[in-house]
Amino acid sequence: MRARIVDTNPSLSHMLDYSSEELYGKRFSDIISKQPKYIERYKQLIFAREERLEIEIQFLCRDGKRILTILNVSLITNRNGK
Repeated sequence: MRARIVDTNPSLSHMLDYSSEELYGKRFSDIISKQPKYIERYKQLIFAREERLEIEIQFLCRDGKRILTILNVSLITNRNGK
């Protein structure tokens, strides 16, 4: 599973100081805090069996500032379920 960003809302782009185009295709792990509890939440996201997940996670802004937010994610798979 690649865990790449395929869509964002304008508010997230604005908060992180990236354009939607800059976020598109980035690895999700590139924009979250590397603190252990957020890495664990990232693993929940990657290995979740649910199609949707809501977690509290800390994002990294372009300038290095951290923002705590609630993330709603939907899993998008290919025809093979991967």
